[in-house]
Amino acid sequence: MSKRVRVFFAYPDSPSDVGETIKASIKRLREQGVLRENDVRIKPWSQTSVSGKRLDTTILRQIDKHDVFACDLTYPNLNVSFELGYAIATFKRVLACINPGIMHAQKRYSRIYQNLLNMGYLTYHNHEGLGKAILDDSPWTSLHETYLHHRYKNQRARLEKPTLVYVKPPLTSDSVLNTHEALKGSIFGQSLIVDDPIEFPSHGLEWYAERFVTADAIVIHLLSSDHVNNEGHNLKASLIAGLAIGFQKPTIMLAHTPYVAPADYGNWLKIHETAENCVSEVKSWLSQEIERLPHRRPRREDAPLPISRELDIRKLFVVDVVAELESEDLHEYFVETASYYRAVDNPTTIL
Repeated sequence: MSKRVRVFFAYPDSPSDVGETIKASIKRLREQGVLRENDVRIKPWSQTSVSGKRLDTTILRQIDKHDVFACDLTYPNLNVSFELGYAIATFKRVLACINPGIMHAQKRYSRIYQNLLNMGYLTYHNHEGLGKAILDDSPWTSLHETYLHHRYKNQRARLEKPTLVYVKPPLTSDSVLNTHEALKGSIFGQSLIVDDPIEFPSHGLEWYAERFVTADAIVIHLLSSDHVNNEGHNLKASLIAGLAIGFQKPTIMLAHTPYVAPADYGNWLKIHETAENCVSEVKSWLSQEIERLPHRRPRREDAPLPISRELDIRKLFVVDVVAELESEDLHEYFVETASYYRAVDNPTTIL
């Protein structure tokens, strides 16, 4: 018996007609018998029981339980963007859709997500069109087609020095300057990776995945609602934060007031009023994360090779062919090189 495929559908709570269209399309697919024939269940996020529960962890646990993550990106929404990043990091089959009849919807996707994701999406104008688009794609038949390659699932070896990735905003405020200085002066200073959109504006998501998977900690700086171009950066930063959380990396998100915190951010966001407050939050968080850092054994270098000299075959010592007869000298036959210690320090399990 084949396993039931579960699809989680995320979309903004407002405007309400988005959810109306999505629910109507699910109903239509159900009435056509498509979902029953393929043993598929599509769950709109609004049907998630959240009474008495934390919204941030409840929604993420729902994504964990499902095989496919579908989302509507017609309107900008920080929660949906965050959840999309999380779903990508947890290797869910992803399905995105946009209503091109809404002004600026496709242009906004191109401006914010295209360079970051380089990912296709479905288009629709009504619930019938959306149902047909979902049926044509049939994501339940291609669950293996995840956004990230499965090599990211394997635990990467830690870098030699404690490493932190700092995702900066495109505006350099005092909070950003002081945070950068605090990070450079920390234990992560020698191996600090800074993502500066002013210098490098077009990193793709795999650039972040490559660095997050080996990093010890991640700091993501958002813009306040008063800053220019805050929408584009915060949507991108939300998706990147979801990726970091999906990789189970210690993460802190920083935002200057005024800022309305999305429900999904609850566990990771720190809002500050001054640069001093910001640095205080960062240092407090760093002190906790430094205590949790895994122990790193010092790297051992190979011994220098002896100076080459002519080989005198008469001086060669040939050991006994039976190892048991060399019990007294056997331990001296193995040389512990740097390659040996790297293998010991970074064990790999093959199933």
